[in-house]
Amino acid sequence: MIANEAGMVAAKCYQSRPKKVRIDEDIYIFTVRANISMCWVRPEHLDRVLAQKKTCCGGSKKRIFLLANDSDVRRWTQGGGR
Repeated sequence: MIANEAGMVAAKCYQSRPKKVRIDEDIYIFTVRANISMCWVRPEHLDRVLAQKKTCCGGSKKRIFLLANDSDVRRWTQGGGR
């Protein structure tokens, strides 16, 4: 789990497109940078964000969000590259 200096945790969307999620009064906007759709999420909302699912082909449910790894965070914050 990667956290920033404010204590928020990096989460990413499995698709590289913008996404908006509302948890209580907070709205998280997953922004695409370096082909990664990522957002910083408050730790107390992380489980609820990661638990969201989307109905996929054939009626199966697939998770939309997952934790971002070191590489995702580095590329997203630095705009790609190494």
